[in-house]
Order: sequence, then structure tokens, then C-alpha cells
Amino acid sequence: MICPENIRPMYEWHTQVATYDVGPDRLLTPSAQLRLQQEAGERHFGEGGLNFEGVASFGMAFVVLQNNAVITRRPSIGEEIVIKTWSRNVKGMRFFRCYRFEDSKGNTLIDSVASFALVDIHAHTLLRPTAFPAQVEHHAEFAHGCPDPAKIRLPEAMTVCGEHGVVLSELDFNGHLNNTRYADIVFDHLPADTASRMTGFSITFSHEAKSGDRLIVSRAQTEDGTWVLSAQNGDQTCFTAEVRE
Repeated sequence: MICPENIRPMYEWHTQVATYDVGPDRLLTPSAQLRLQQEAGERHFGEGGLNFEGVASFGMAFVVLQNNAVITRRPSIGEEIVIKTWSRNVKGMRFFRCYRFEDSKGNTLIDSVASFALVDIHAHTLLRPTAFPAQVEHHAEFAHGCPDPAKIRLPEAMTVCGEHGVVLSELDFNGHLNNTRYADIVFDHLPADTASRMTGFSITFSHEAKSGDRLIVSRAQTEDGTWVLSAQNGDQTCFTAEVRE
């Protein structure tokens, strides 16, 4: 049953960093961060029956367009964390959702913002936010330390650094490369110690990829040390990314 009045202004999820959510440094990986964000958002809107299945019953779905994150400290294996999330506002065709990862003492670990579009799952077309079947409150007044995702500008000179073949195990329920997997591809094509130095990352999801597609990954490092990457799927740009040190 659709009951948007049951959706709290801010959802808090108390959880723990699992063994499968960390890398060799025993810290939360960027892809695991995105998975936790996705789950937190589902739990939040699920309180009002507007999780994936609820929205899909109206022939609609939310598709993530961009994500930007500011990282103070990545939580470690087994650490108790609190993930807070809220719907912030709507700008044009995009919905914005905020996420905050805190430690057990309430210190901010990660602030993140994602933008979404509402799509018709049958016609594969964009829908205006007014087409959403329920009135949901937005809370721009909650404090947050991460800027909105911005356009990632690619340098003219980029070097091909590898390729990634999309396989069946990476697909989501839509049959596309799951957006959380993009972070794995990004960091697989950077120096091994990049994650330990990063202060944030951004990803723009430009075009879907399917099983069997081969993504050609290119990268460049700017004067301030920021890594910029892109992945081409034939003539289509699948994603662009920025990792800040």
C-alpha cells in the first residue's frame, strides 16, 4: 500500500561494515559505499510503499544519474556505523538525495549526494517529477557537507589504461551493469594506493552497459592530482569519473 505519510523526514540505518564490504586495506570500498546508499534509500522510501517494487507497480523507476562524495574517513571492517538519508529537493528533471555516514560517536565519515531521474520502464523515456504517483516531502534544510554532482570535464589528452568486459554476475535486475560496479572499474584502473589518499569521488552514469560489452577505459591526472576517467562502450560514453586526492 502506498502511504507516503509514513516516510520519515530522515531515515537512520544502524549497521556494521561487513567483511565483504572492504578491500585489502580493511576499509569500506567505494562500490560498497554506493551499495549501502542504494539500500538506505530503498529502506527509506519503502516505509511508504515506494521502494523499487512499489514505484515499478506504476510503470516507473528511479535511475541514478550522478553521485558525488566527500570522504573524511572510510570506516573499517566490523565498525558500527549510522547511515542517514533524506530526499533533499527537485531541480528540473532531477531528484536529489543526500547520504551521511557517521561513526558510533556521531562524527561524519562520508557525505554524499546522488541525483536521479524518473523513467517510464516500458517506453524507456524520461518522466517529469510531477508524474511521480505520491507527494513526498523534501528537506533541503538538513545540513550537509557535499556539493551537488557537477559535470566532469575530461582533459583533451587521456591515455587508454585498460578495458573491462561486462559479465553476467555484474548485472542488476534491469539486465544492465549495476551502477555500484562502476566504482570497482574506476579503482581497478588507478594506482593501488589511490583509495588510501582520496578525499572524494564523483561518477556520472551516462549510458547503460550489458553483458558482453567491452568498455575501453581512459584516464588522466590533472595538475592538482585529481584523476579523471572515462569508459567508452563503442561510440557511447558509459561513464565518467573523478577521484580527488
